[in-house]
Amino acid sequence: MLYVPAEFKRRGHPDRLADSVASAAGSTLLKLDPNARFDIQVTVHFGPVHMRNGRGDVPISLKESPIVFICGQLGTSADRALYEQKVETSVREAFLSVGYNSGNTFDPNDIHVIKSFNNQSPNIAAGIDRKGAAHGAGDATISIAYASSQTSNHLNASHALALAVNQRLDAAFEYGSINGLQPDGKAQVEVGFCGRENHFPVGPKMASDVIVAAQHSQGADRNSFIKSIKDLVRSVNEVIVTPAGKRLNLIKNSTDIIIDGAGDFIIGGPVADTGVSGRMDSLYVSGATRTYGGGLLVGRDVTKTDVSCLLSARCIAIHLVNGLAKDAQVKITYAIGAPAPESVIITARGCKYSEQQLSSAICRTFDLSPDGMKKNLGLKAKDFASIARNGFIGVEANGSHRWETVDEEKVGILLRHLKRGLSIGVPSGPPRKLKVTR
Repeated sequence: MLYVPAEFKRRGHPDRLADSVASAAGSTLLKLDPNARFDIQVTVHFGPVHMRNGRGDVPISLKESPIVFICGQLGTSADRALYEQKVETSVREAFLSVGYNSGNTFDPNDIHVIKSFNNQSPNIAAGIDRKGAAHGAGDATISIAYASSQTSNHLNASHALALAVNQRLDAAFEYGSINGLQPDGKAQVEVGFCGRENHFPVGPKMASDVIVAAQHSQGADRNSFIKSIKDLVRSVNEVIVTPAGKRLNLIKNSTDIIIDGAGDFIIGGPVADTGVSGRMDSLYVSGATRTYGGGLLVGRDVTKTDVSCLLSARCIAIHLVNGLAKDAQVKITYAIGAPAPESVIITARGCKYSEQQLSSAICRTFDLSPDGMKKNLGLKAKDFASIARNGFIGVEANGSHRWETVDEEKVGILLRHLKRGLSIGVPSGPPRKLKVTR
């Protein structure tokens, strides 16, 4: 049996908290200016801050407290002073939304928010706003996304299990259903598969291990707490189902469920660990079960092709596993300033069409220009707010997250292009880099 691990983190984990702040900052800017461009980086920390220049001057010296460093480049017509005022509010709301308050850790009103924003580089802006031509890409990227027919949210079973355990932990904290549970934590799982085909693990059978780190309050009854978390883990069998609704029943009696294996987990969040935006990207996209490529996703607008290509690739992969393939991985590469992708490479399992035929048909079905992806994804302020709370991949669309939905009309168009490609002799040999006509 092939064992495949995956990991995911809770909303209160410092890295995910940093991502939430970055996404919330982007959402705040888009509310002021729907056409804004931004590249925002965040670090959340707890401790003293001393700033000293080369002459030994100390312009700022802050006592030990929660600290948020937020910086980046903005291209916007919004009033900068108004935005900086509102972004401070959004930072504190991000902490409150995941459960950090004066009752369990610290008062978000005590957070020191240190901001530093400058303008988007005119060289980058010129590459996007190409005179007399279609918009170009706001960054170079190699974006890779995948989808699977193993589960209802189109994830590999390992990824789906790790995500679901954390979602249930977050819900249990939000509704107070587990006494003593606090915001921080994560889960690592290992699922056994029958084997591997075309680099995809196939035939999920059972979880051999589920390892949960769950922050708890001082004085919580350890035995009762561990039992409650184990019961929660076993309940995840209810939601890990195939697209047809059949339970995979990955958690067995023999599954080894370990809760807080290092002992007490009382001190959590940024008090215990520094969080940095972007470190969660591979877990959002693949749960560490598949190849991940590309740059930073969170805190960036849709002109950055790290974002638009990744979400478009996920959308394409989901369409492929709805009737054409059992698993699919889509890789899109872009050069900065380019109006079309350099290559689109498809890897699929259980599909009668070759990878080159699939790539050719995909490029005729989906508009992968920067303007086309921006229009198809329809990313707005509410989407960034949802991303801040729920992440990118494998979450319910709820009228948002278009990349997680299937357009049946697009599936029909894709099939027609594939059949037409066969009739005009699109090569069916080994995949090659596919150049897209500009």
